[in-house]
Amino acid sequence: MKIGRVGAGSIFFLSVLMHKPDRATPQVEVRDAAGKLVYSGKIEHGGGRTRSHTWRVPGNLKGKFTVTPKYDAGPFEVKLKETSITIK
Repeated sequence: MKIGRVGAGSIFFLSVLMHKPDRATPQVEVRDAAGKLVYSGKIEHGGGRTRSHTWRVPGNLKGKFTVTPKYDAGPFEVKLKETSITIK
């Protein structure tokens, strides 16, 4: 998972490399330091094995956040890594 530069009022960009792009659509969740969900969305755009997602960060949203990709692969284990970001 790659995340572009993030700032309040800017565009959040996320890119995910998929091994099986024909499977379920992955999602992304952004939570604040208290664990409150501040954003969620589907990672739908892209071609081939790369999917991307953009989100306009609200101008008043600042602090430390955790970005977590979500993917339902049915009975198969999926290893996903969350990433911490700071929005200034």
